[in-house]
Amino acid sequence: MHCFPFKKVKKTQPNSGTGFFYIVPGYKLSMEEVHKVQSKNFNTNSYAEELRRKELFALKKLPPKSVDKSKISRPRPLRPPQNEVILYYDNHIRLYCKHINSLQLDNHVRLYRQHITKLKKREEKRRATELAQWRYNESISQREQDEAWDILQHLKRKQWYEDLRAKRRQDEEIWTTIQRLKRKDRYEDLCVKRRQDYARSHAYQIETLTHNLEYHPDLRRSLLKDPKNQFLTWLRGGVELLQKYGWSISNKECNRFQHSLNGNQSSSLAKT
Repeated sequence: MHCFPFKKVKKTQPNSGTGFFYIVPGYKLSMEEVHKVQSKNFNTNSYAEELRRKELFALKKLPPKSVDKSKISRPRPLRPPQNEVILYYDNHIRLYCKHINSLQLDNHVRLYRQHITKLKKREEKRRATELAQWRYNESISQREQDEAWDILQHLKRKQWYEDLRAKRRQDEEIWTTIQRLKRKDRYEDLCVKRRQDYARSHAYQIETLTHNLEYHPDLRRSLLKDPKNQFLTWLRGGVELLQKYGWSISNKECNRFQHSLNGNQSSSLAKT
């Protein structure tokens, strides 16, 4: 940090009006000489000039901001242009997490989305029915009236059957959700839930480790010496994956890791 090199000397007489600055004791400078030294050595103006320059800059009227006319479009497009769509590098991981979350979460979110789509389809069918009614009322010849009447009856019958089928399906899904919630409240295993949460939050590390173990055999020994990587391997594929790559580590490390997975303490390991 740059410190101000001049220190002000206290005035000996209160009415003298001469304040001195010094660099080294014995070398006193007046205010004008200080300004000269400042302007020569440090390339800075005096405080008053700096303040005046800032005031002038603040008073200066800024030009209006330029508007990019190419980005203005009316009506607004339904989606952003293809070159502005963001593609995440870990999009497959995000989709995998989203799929796992949809499996682990309760069923009401999916039911609500299905309900919204059913409402949209029902509205489209209602509009089609109204259109058929309008065509039926506006048709001139008897043959056109008969065709429109047949279409109307067919749409009504189709809508009635689909509504009945949707009602049955909705009742079945609600019953399934209630049974799952009952089973979840009754038999929820906190260890399994904790393991699933950990796997969901470490999905990227698990995928990377699995890829390295699969396609880089020379890295298996160094990777599987880390107990965290051993745990992620076990979490990803269970005992089968660990046995598949288990030749990379020693039998002692395999046994120790298996004992730790079984919940044994270090004392029991020492005995064995």
